[in-house]
Amino acid sequence: KVTMIKIDNIRLDTSYQTVASGKITDAEGFQLSNEFSYYGKIIVKAASPAITFQGATRVNHSCDKFERNWLSFTSEIDPKNIQIPVEKEMKNLEGTRISAGIVWRDSRDSDSIRIYPTFLSSLIDKDDPIVMTAGGVLQYDPDKMEFQIGPKEKFLNPTEKGNIIRLNTKTCSLNGEGLVDLGMDFGPSPVDAFGDWEYDPKTSSTKLDLTLNFKLNVDTKPFESIADRALLVPGIPFMDLNKVNLERALVEWSDSKVADKFVSDYTIKGEVKKIPEVLSSGITLSGITIQSFENSKFQERGLITTEGVATLINIFEKPVFKQIETDLFFLQTYSGSQSDKYSLYFSVTGGNSYFFDYTMTKKDGELRMMSSDKEFRAEIESIKEEKKKSKNFKYDMTQQNIFVVKFKRLFGKSEE
Repeated sequence: KVTMIKIDNIRLDTSYQTVASGKITDAEGFQLSNEFSYYGKIIVKAASPAITFQGATRVNHSCDKFERNWLSFTSEIDPKNIQIPVEKEMKNLEGTRISAGIVWRDSRDSDSIRIYPTFLSSLIDKDDPIVMTAGGVLQYDPDKMEFQIGPKEKFLNPTEKGNIIRLNTKTCSLNGEGLVDLGMDFGPSPVDAFGDWEYDPKTSSTKLDLTLNFKLNVDTKPFESIADRALLVPGIPFMDLNKVNLERALVEWSDSKVADKFVSDYTIKGEVKKIPEVLSSGITLSGITIQSFENSKFQERGLITTEGVATLINIFEKPVFKQIETDLFFLQTYSGSQSDKYSLYFSVTGGNSYFFDYTMTKKDGELRMMSSDKEFRAEIESIKEEKKKSKNFKYDMTQQNIFVVKFKRLFGKSEE
């Protein structure tokens, strides 16, 4: 579609090359293509085949769930391959924060806390924490009928690092892959997350398939003994690498060299003698299916597992790679409360069960544990009290069943 653009200024630059500039108003309805509207300044240089655009673009789609904002940018644009630069911190022309990805609604009212989707959309509140976003370039794939945001390199080679977000203009579903920020602060015991996610406009729900690494500042020996005993239990299926996103998580958390060696050791040699360093400071679980929890019967809001199984990759430096029964809940609270929490329960079929309840209050984290494993309990209890404390963190066994009772209620289970 040929469009006439009024040029306000034509001159020679210092190298005696012709340069020209003009402005396109919002009212003109100018389009870079059918998918991208534009208004703002344009700069044409005789020495360059591309036109520089300095203004704002808006994506054209009919998905009602996604408010369409003008995204501010400055870049040369190739009309045959439109790629618009996008920063992770996105703003419109007025400088207001906008987002593409999934976001937590931060609210004093617990009933309002939820995950909501965005695609170049305004945040409900400017301080809402972003769970997953992407930067790089914004483009449209006509074959897949989707807008995409991600690093240029990753579009050319999917094994490269980087987050990707996709909005399908036919189904209006939003999905992505990459590093995930749970939107919660666990202080001295952070939880690293990587995964794939999808927002379903029909159900207004978001489902995530995650690999999680729970970092813990504890005496590792009692915890590694859990791995030793789990390996002795017969009949438990080992990990199927094709059904988890662990390899891609290792690329993001470390690099492709580490990921390739891990995959080679596991699939070809049949064993991984040394757990990658990036995983060795805690407990790693993969194949965790999780979604936003917004049940009207409960005051709690957060993320909850839906499948009840996961693959236990390792406990510190001890490899396991076995499927186990797993329930997990991340409690999302108002940011002003300075109190985040997760509860993790897992059991080895035919073996023992373990419950970890971690609470972050202001700057201090506390891990309470219960288990049917007598040896594990004895090992923890034998550690001197001062050894179970460090700066802003402490851990110990507990006999307060209320933590387990409240946790199992969320899953519709009674205490065993």
